[in-house]
Parts: sequence; structure tokens; C-alpha cells
Amino acid sequence: NLPLDLRQEFRSAHMRGTAIELRNRQNSGWAQKDPNELLRITYPTLDVQRALGAISTGANGLPLVFLGQRGRGKSHIMAVLHHAFESPEKVQSWAREWGTKPGFEKVATLQLPKGFVAISETLSNQEFRNLWDLIFERHPRGTYYRGKHEAAHTPIPAKSLVEDMFKEHPAALILDEFQTWFDGLHDDVGDTGLKRKQWAFNFVQILSELAKERPDLLMLIVSVRDTTTEGYRQIHRIGPVVIDFKGEAAKEDRKRLLLHRLFDNRAQFSIPAIEQTVGAYAAERIRLLHLTKSDAEKDRLRREVVDAWPFAPELLTLLEDHILMADSAQDKRDLIRVLAELFRSRGASVPLLTASDFFVDDDGCGVPTLIDSFATTADQERLRQTAIRNLEALKAAGVQAGHAREAVSGI
Repeated sequence: NLPLDLRQEFRSAHMRGTAIELRNRQNSGWAQKDPNELLRITYPTLDVQRALGAISTGANGLPLVFLGQRGRGKSHIMAVLHHAFESPEKVQSWAREWGTKPGFEKVATLQLPKGFVAISETLSNQEFRNLWDLIFERHPRGTYYRGKHEAAHTPIPAKSLVEDMFKEHPAALILDEFQTWFDGLHDDVGDTGLKRKQWAFNFVQILSELAKERPDLLMLIVSVRDTTTEGYRQIHRIGPVVIDFKGEAAKEDRKRLLLHRLFDNRAQFSIPAIEQTVGAYAAERIRLLHLTKSDAEKDRLRREVVDAWPFAPELLTLLEDHILMADSAQDKRDLIRVLAELFRSRGASVPLLTASDFFVDDDGCGVPTLIDSFATTADQERLRQTAIRNLEALKAAGVQAGHAREAVSGI
């Protein structure tokens, strides 16, 4: 087998979570780290390229919305954008390096804006009661303009005040989990008369309009899970750039991102070397499933196996389209964890990993993680116990069934 290396974070017995958090009190959020650490694990998918293009010099300057459920990679790209504003030279250096590779030539010409301060926050952490409190705290001139706002005795900062502040120092406002925060707001009842949700709605309108009218002063970037929130609809009025992680190209991108995220050195192996490693599987796959296809189609199918190595294409499809589509699964996060455990357990033993490598009678093969990622009832665990009993029954009966363990596990 070719000597693939898992990234260090996936080698320990207890893997840390793969979720990307922008900021936290421990200063371990990805917006608080050296950008090179994030860029090392960042693959320039079309969504990454679109996001960087939307903030690049000469772009239209519309608000940018990341749309999708948890685990799609929204926070990762937002962290990249944070560093694109704060450390444009480092991100452009990363882009130029990728731009030397086939298919990424456009990335090499990326020109990022300079002079912006990135105000990035995971709003679901509930560190700020009002959105303007976040801006006043993080903006270089925030203290001064907070005083002006308080002196004005208005419920929310005036548009002219916000514009003046950003004229002194342009800003990129990057708000992760925007929907979670906005949907949790409510107007106070009783004598206080505080209309927190209405005020937030009005202030988002101010920010959206300013981001469209003066992209040289403010860039607004948010993430939402779906289009049902009033906060999203307010931004949508301005006609933002929406990145929704859909489409066949996005699916192929996710596969390449997944392999880049998991392995340190996969890009170092040549296509002929990988073809030799997976040749037997690719040939049998065609013989059993695609024998009547044209030669051109067979070549494409062989390349599919090469592109998915060290995992079989059928395994990735099974996990992505069926098992990890469950409501409890978090898409790419769970997929990374499951595949990392499987590779750690079986990667050195076989040239290509398939569903049969999830041994039902071996906890080390990632089976518990797989079940935990999608199980909503105890039925999935009971199915596993049934499979184990069937395997034990075969052994007890003395049945000479080659690869019985793999066959039962695959089923």
C-alpha cells in the first residue's frame, strides 16, 4: 500500500471535534489562530473561490450569505474570509500556491482588499445582547461612536453614525450562526417596552443597505441554516451573494476537500501509482457492474476509483447519500470522523477501503462512531447485534465461507 499519512489531529485515540469555531474565550477559535494553520487544511473548493471572489477587489460588494445546515463547512470558509481581511498577504500567498496546480489557475490572480478590520463572531455564543455592542467593542473607533450613540438616546445606532465610523476604518462584519441568534431574540413584555427583535431587524436593514451602497466601508457576511428566518429575509431584500453548497460540482468538491482534510500527503502520490494500487478493484467494479459501458465511460469509472482513493466511491456515496443524511448527522463533520477512524483501523491492511471494512464485531473500525452519527433509535444498534450473531452462527456451524466477516459487515 502507498504510505498515506493521516493528519496529526486524527491520529490520537480520542479525536478532537472537527467543528470550526470563529472565536471563543479560550482564544482557540480559528479567527484567533495563525492563519497558516487554517490554510494548511483548506482546499479551494468552488464555494471557497466564490466567497473569496465576492470580497475581492473589484467585486460588486453585495452582502454574502452562507446557506446550509450544520457541518457543511460554512464556518470554515468564514474563518478563511476573516484572515483574508486581517492577513491578505498570507491568504494571497496560499492562493498563488494553489494557482500553480491544474484547475486552480484563477485563484492565482486573487486580489484581496486591504485596510479592513474583521469583526468576526459566533453569535450563538450569546456574548453580545445587541449587534451594535459587538461592533462598538471590536471596531478601532467603537468606544467613541458608542458614546455618540448613547448621547443620542436612540434605540439603535443611526445609519449616519455607523457610516461615519466605518469611514474612519472600514470593516468586514462576519456573523456565524446568525439565524440561531436572530431567532432567539424576542421583544420584552411588561413595562420595559424593549423591542429587541424589532431593533435587531431594523439594524440588520441598516447594515445590509450600507454594505450594498458602500462596499468600500462595510462588507457584511452571515451564515444561516435556511431561508425561514426574518433576519435572512431582511438581508435577502438587498440581493446578496448566496453560497448554498449544492450541485454536483459542490459534491465533487466536498470529496476532494474531505481527502485534503484527512491526509497530509495524498497530493504527493502520482495518478499512475494510485491506479496501480486500486487497479484490481476498478477492474472488478467494471466487470460486475458496468460491463456494457463504452470504453470512454469505463475510463471515467476507473478515474472515479482513483479520485476517491483510499476509499471506494461506493463507500463515500453510501455514507453521504444514505447513512449520513439522517437528521442527527452533521454532514461533513461526521463523515470526516467516521472515515478517519476507519482508515486508522484498516488503512494499512487493504489497498482500498469499502463498506466491508466496517467490521461489525470490531469497535476499532469506526462502527460505534458511524452508528452514533445517525442513530435516532436503538434499532441501528440492534441490527449490529443481529449481524454479530449471524457471524458467530456461521463460525459455530463450521461453514467454510471465505471473507464471511467482510460479507456480513458489508451487508
